[in-house]
Amino acid sequence: FKLVASLKVHDQDVKDVVSPFDDTIVSVSRDASVKITRLVDVKNQIWTSSINFVSSAFLNSVTLTKYQSSYLIASGGQDKLVSFTPLGSNQDEKIYHKPKYCLIGHQSNVCALNSYSLHSIEDENSLIISSSWDSSAIVWEDFQVKYKLLGHSQSVWDCKFIDKDNYVTCSADKSIKFWFKNRLVKSIENAHKDVIRNLLVLKDLNLLITCSNDSSIKFWNFSERVLINSIENAHNSFIYTIKRLSDDKFISTSEDRSIKIWNIHTFSCLQTITFPCVSIWSCSVLPNTDDIVVAGSDGYIYIFSADPSRQNSVKHQEFLNDVEHSAINSQTLDKSQIHDSTILATAGKHDGQVVMVKDSSSVLAYNWSSEENKWVKIGVVVGGSQGTSSKKEYKGKKYDYVFDVDIKENEPPLKLCYNLSESPYLAAEKFLADNDLPRSYLDEVVNFILKNTEQVNMESSSATQSQNSSSFYNPYADDRQTKPVDFQTFESFKSSLIMEGIEKGNNSIENIQVKLSKKELTDISSNLSNSLFRNDSKKAFDLLETSLKIVENWPVNHKLVGFDLLRIIIKYIP
Repeated sequence: FKLVASLKVHDQDVKDVVSPFDDTIVSVSRDASVKITRLVDVKNQIWTSSINFVSSAFLNSVTLTKYQSSYLIASGGQDKLVSFTPLGSNQDEKIYHKPKYCLIGHQSNVCALNSYSLHSIEDENSLIISSSWDSSAIVWEDFQVKYKLLGHSQSVWDCKFIDKDNYVTCSADKSIKFWFKNRLVKSIENAHKDVIRNLLVLKDLNLLITCSNDSSIKFWNFSERVLINSIENAHNSFIYTIKRLSDDKFISTSEDRSIKIWNIHTFSCLQTITFPCVSIWSCSVLPNTDDIVVAGSDGYIYIFSADPSRQNSVKHQEFLNDVEHSAINSQTLDKSQIHDSTILATAGKHDGQVVMVKDSSSVLAYNWSSEENKWVKIGVVVGGSQGTSSKKEYKGKKYDYVFDVDIKENEPPLKLCYNLSESPYLAAEKFLADNDLPRSYLDEVVNFILKNTEQVNMESSSATQSQNSSSFYNPYADDRQTKPVDFQTFESFKSSLIMEGIEKGNNSIENIQVKLSKKELTDISSNLSNSLFRNDSKKAFDLLETSLKIVENWPVNHKLVGFDLLRIIIKYIP
């Protein structure tokens, strides 16, 4: 497989994709949008994207269902709802500000959706199944609850139809459960050593395939519900999704930056494709071409094909160059696999095997390509960390760190989750997005992560040396930076930056009723620079009045500074 197209579709992680037709891809994202990407030029493989729906919170799951001869997009996420919007046609693309149908029933994030319409062309009813972090799955028919599947003790990460009345689910409780209507028929406990993320039902082969955070893929006799085989260490990190590719192949996606293509019968890896982003959340397959659609944490949708007529050799080489120059956190790799360059003269043990090679100035990562029969450079190892003794679980996922972050008094703390394999900048971005916090907090959150995880350079020989020479990779900059020494709390601020934002917004205002006068600007500057509001409630109320004026009346692109003012003064308002 080689690259056909790389499409910047979303502003944040693409969490799930479905491709009902060869010319149509539907995706959902952490940016809260549902987008439709269509093939508009077959010869040149040109795709264009448009917004279908924007939710109030991030989206995790998507499927298509058919109702009364029309296709509907079903999307689910953090708002606990399943929302339906029309798929429409290429000539009739619309942005839906409200869903056509909305299903209320889950108590937490909706993390998986599956449609019976994808299995049964004749069925005109809308029949879908959803699962959630609330430990339940729900079967819906014509937008009403048909069955509630209750029995898991933790998040239900995936749910699939076996047929109209039989279902299978998997969970963070490490079990696989089989259901007839709303009755539990069979439960396989401790099916994996860790959270089970995804299910692939292959009734024609009498197979059920599962994948897990324990990095393994397992094969089960479908009718007898017994284990047939297991691929341990199938990836180097969490495995998120498995999808059927063709009669004898399937795909897996992982947190280790790769997808792998496997032979179902021999359990062997046929190809590993590494990406220039941290997570590969999901994938789908175009129904007639067998092309692979990949959802990346960088906001891109990647399309790969085994058909040379659709491959783009120029874009594929650009893609490989991006991979070669991408930065890899050393915590995602086995440090015992650091070698000198002579290792590159010997063949790898299996496709996708990763080794680190130390040269005069850096450590480079390579993986073995069985197809090309050579080692392929997949990035530069840029740093690491001392690590933690045990993982902590939060909402069905395990993390190296789960911090309690106090934002406001008399309110419960927010959870900041972080894995050492992540970029601290990406983790901070996700934390702010998940909790609807201003992006102006970004540097403070990054500093907090770096300080509290004691990030160190992978080649430092001692803790003292590490603290003096540690570094981190900033994905929003072109170079590496020295770790900040001072940590600032969420109450801290720079008055000059706040005033810069206020003055910039104020200059764009034409309405004299909402524009701040020169005297008001002077008073605000003095109030902030001298922190008068901390000891004088009247001064705090003056800033409150200013912040509300900005939030309620200024244009959307200038409101953020008003919220920043609220953040600074909220604890000083009696």
